[in-house]
This record gives sequence, structure tokens and C-alpha cells, in this order.
Amino acid sequence: MVRRKARAPEKQARARQQAIDHETEKERQFRGSAKIDLQHLTFDTFRDREYDQRNEQFLVDAFRRNGCVPLDATFHIPGLISEADLDAAVTASHISRESLFYRNPAQLPHLNFPSNFRLHCLSGKHRIDAARKCLAGNERWWVVELYSDGEFLA
Repeated sequence: MVRRKARAPEKQARARQQAIDHETEKERQFRGSAKIDLQHLTFDTFRDREYDQRNEQFLVDAFRRNGCVPLDATFHIPGLISEADLDAAVTASHISRESLFYRNPAQLPHLNFPSNFRLHCLSGKHRIDAARKCLAGNERWWVVELYSDGEFLA
């Protein structure tokens, strides 16, 4: 039997279905968004590209010139969290799980974690490193879109 190459429409249909499946799984694993102190954010691996000090410096300069905007949804970063850690943080923060789904930036809850807790983030390392250099006091947090650490991969 001769195998034929997939034609462009078939490839497009397969790519579209893969994108739908990925977004469906992402939505299923989504646990909400919250403000999280910068000290808790970690990046174990740098996935998509080499770390570029120039990119970080560009962001530092932009944050100092224009202000740092962690509430802007385009700057949120994704992080992985276990259900147990999320439940503990929700309890310690005196909030409900439902509040993690607020869309109004002014209503986003601030999650409290033990000082040694680290939340694995999937992207945004340049942004967070720049924020660490620019934000001070009670403003040292970022908005993280939380996903179950089960089987979700970005």
C-alpha cells in the first residue's frame, strides 16, 4: 500500500483540531487568576528561548518610564499549582475559589503562601525579573493565571 502525503486542507483541519483540543484542555485545567508575591514565582526551565539580559533591561527601562502594569491581562503569566496548595492558599487568604474567576482587575484576590512556597511559572521570566527590580513594598506581586499541575503542559 502506498502512503500518500496529507494535502494542505487535511493538514489545516488536523492543526485546527489540535488547537481546539489544546485550548479545551487548558480551559479544563484553569483554576483562576490571582495576585501572587514575586518571591513565590519561580522558573525552573527556560523553555522557548535563551535568556536575554537585553530583553530584561528593555522591560526595566519601560517599567521605570511608563510604570509597571501587572493587572493588564496581556501581561499575566501562567503558573502550575496543585489542588492542595491552592486550597491551602485560598484558606490562608480568607477568600473563596470563586473569587479567582473575577474578571475585574480591581477585584482580583491576593493569594497568601508560606514564605518558602514556590509557584512554577511557564513563561514570563524576563517580565518578572524586571518587575523584581522595579516594584517595591506592597506592590511586589504579579497576576498569575493558575492551572492545575496535573497533566497540563503549555
